[in-house]
Amino acid sequence: MSLAPSASTTSCHVDLWQVTLADWSKFGAACEALLSPNELQQADSFRFDKGRQRFVLGRGMMRAAIGKALGIAARDVPLRFSGHGKPHLPDAHVVQFNLSHSGELIVLAVTRKAQIGVDVEAFRHLPRRDQIAKEILGSDESSQYEALSDGERQTAFFTIWTRKEAIVKAVGRGLCFPLTDVEVSHSANAQVLRFGECDEAEIPWHLDSLDCPDGYVGALATSQPTSAISYHHWAP
Repeated sequence: MSLAPSASTTSCHVDLWQVTLADWSKFGAACEALLSPNELQQADSFRFDKGRQRFVLGRGMMRAAIGKALGIAARDVPLRFSGHGKPHLPDAHVVQFNLSHSGELIVLAVTRKAQIGVDVEAFRHLPRRDQIAKEILGSDESSQYEALSDGERQTAFFTIWTRKEAIVKAVGRGLCFPLTDVEVSHSANAQVLRFGECDEAEIPWHLDSLDCPDGYVGALATSQPTSAISYHHWAP
């Protein structure tokens, strides 16, 4: 199904909060104080320190940013989790959010009334990159990808990957949603080019490229066009 531009004039403002693992020494203890006993127990289940730090920083930032949006204390944010593990608020709330991390970077996108998904990836060498591309790209995407040079493929792969992942996360169906069901551009002009035949195809999805630190690429997917994206380096 090809998507025509939406005629809707409704738009959403997105706050994009960022923190890095380098902030652990400054913010780690403060973040731990924001977590529930169950969340602290989950944090302690990580085998490696970086995994634990990533979880605590991400969940602390999530609670603080959403609490700010709702006008309540971070510890009082009523987080719920879908069957696919996606955190969300009860239906009565209008704040939507999504978290992503890669390498040293953790980002949280927050908006009101629009479905939202965010994904960031650190550029890195993937030995099976072209094989993975065959598994996630649609037919038109594959043709364009194969016409690129090896250097161009590196950027295109992670650009396409983050845009697809952002949409899948906004839909909220996890691994049940095949990446081949949605085709996106890999150019600077982020667009959804095709959406598979499913209920979510009726939503006029919008994509934005994120302004990421050097060495990273990111994408934002929303069910309404964005009026603005405000970037914040989070601190408790």
